[in-house]
Order: sequence, then structure tokens, then C-alpha cells
Amino acid sequence: MKAIFLALLLCMISGCTTLPVKPSQPVSIINPAKGNAAIYIFRSELDQIRKLDSPELFIDGKLIAQLPHASYTRVELPIGKHTLKLSPKKDESEIWNTEAAFELTQEDIYFVTIWNSNQPRKAVAYVPIVIPGLLGLLPIYGADSGMEPGAAFEAVDRETGEFSLTGLIYVPAQ
Repeated sequence: MKAIFLALLLCMISGCTTLPVKPSQPVSIINPAKGNAAIYIFRSELDQIRKLDSPELFIDGKLIAQLPHASYTRVELPIGKHTLKLSPKKDESEIWNTEAAFELTQEDIYFVTIWNSNQPRKAVAYVPIVIPGLLGLLPIYGADSGMEPGAAFEAVDRETGEFSLTGLIYVPAQ
């Protein structure tokens, strides 16, 4: 009996070691070339909506990358006005259809995260239960944030951006 238990334990332990491990070292932030700005665009691993999708990221109408969940890309652009656009690939949700205009005003490093506005959260409602001599409240849990679903771009500060990139998968720009 001990031999069977030991064999099962060994199988469980050896099975655990085959899981992929994401890097936990901070990402090396690279300064842009003269006259350009660098933009790190990422999908946070905290985003829980449509994790299996890999929407296409366009800048100024040019396909830059497909961004799966928990990934980032880096792009250098000249100072000036630009547009970011996300589009779903075939058979992906329309929530990825979003576009934003922005202006790079100086040679610097920028960080932009992509979020879905309808993140799950614990929505709690209480239903009164009346039992003779006792009043109880039964919690009912849901996951509706009350917001319209959709993706959005959000600029974040450098400290937040660098921290958020740690452990994400790098997707080279095309």
C-alpha cells in the first residue's frame, strides 16, 4: 500500500514540474532612437475577459502585432499624432473593435494597457429569508460589472508600466 501511495505522490510531483514558467525578471526598457518615442502596449494578465483571443493591433493603419492575453509589444514612432486600433480576428468577439487617437509630444517612453471594461467582480445582492422567529439574508453572487463590454486603451505611468510588463510574453512588432 505504501508503494502505491509513494508512486502516486511521485507522479503528482513530477507532473507539476512540466508546467511552463513565465519569466519573472523585469523587462529591459529600451530608449527610443533620436526623434522617436517608444510605446510599450500590453494586455495585462489581470484582464479576465476573452483570454483566448489575440486581437490585431494596428498603428496608423499598419498591422503591428497580434496580442494574446498577458503579452506586450514595443513600437517606435516619430513625434506627432497617431492612431491605435484593435480589431478582432475571425471568430473573435467584436468587443475588440476600438480605436483611439493620441499624440506623442516628446522623445520618451510611453506605456499603454488594453483593458476590457466589463471585468468580473463579485456583485452581491441579498434576498431576505423569513423563517418564523428569524430573519436571514441570503447572499446571491454574480459577475456583472454593470458596464458595457468593450476594449479600451489606457495610458499608465512608467512605474506601473514596467511593473505590469514583468512576466508578460513579448510579441515582436511586424
